[in-house]
Amino acid sequence: MNELLIIAAPDLTEKRKEWLESLASERRLSQNTLDAYERDTRQFLTFLTGHLAGPAKISDIHTLRPADLRAFLAARRREGSGARSL
Repeated sequence: MNELLIIAAPDLTEKRKEWLESLASERRLSQNTLDAYERDTRQFLTFLTGHLAGPAKISDIHTLRPADLRAFLAARRREGSGARSL
């Protein structure tokens, strides 16, 4: 995965990579499902970079509040995502 934009701090980027790999190898999810999880997490981490004014770290994930998730969903809605996508 070659990302042009830093979407998260190295600690979180590595954990995300490990998680996606485990979904592929241990749970044997379909490629479409893996692609969707990769895209969804990339979109969320990109949002957090702006929301937190810097790349998110694992510690930031632990301290997220429902309001942060609502802000992400509102941002996606402003970008044109429909209810089913959200």
